[in-house]
Amino acid sequence: GDRVRTGGRSAAGIRFQDNTLVRIGELSQLRINGARRSDAALENGELLVNARRPLRIQGSRAVAAVRGTVVHFTADPRRGEDVISCYDGQVFVSQIGNPI
Repeated sequence: GDRVRTGGRSAAGIRFQDNTLVRIGELSQLRINGARRSDAALENGELLVNARRPLRIQGSRAVAAVRGTVVHFTADPRRGEDVISCYDGQVFVSQIGNPI
């Protein structure tokens, strides 16, 4: 249930024990769920994730299962739009409510 929120002209980075790196862009809000930190919700803004182990990211309209790859995830709840870009490897994407 931890939350990270960034302001204007700022960013934050989180490195987990398994060396998964999450970079949070400006004006973004991220909620980390679960004791194992394998589930996150991007409430708004953007993330750049370099995942070393499986990770599930939920946005405003989509959910992505990231497995050992680099992903850029942008969520804009005002426009009801999520954009997911995979730079290396595979990412499985579905709408919210469908199990991944």
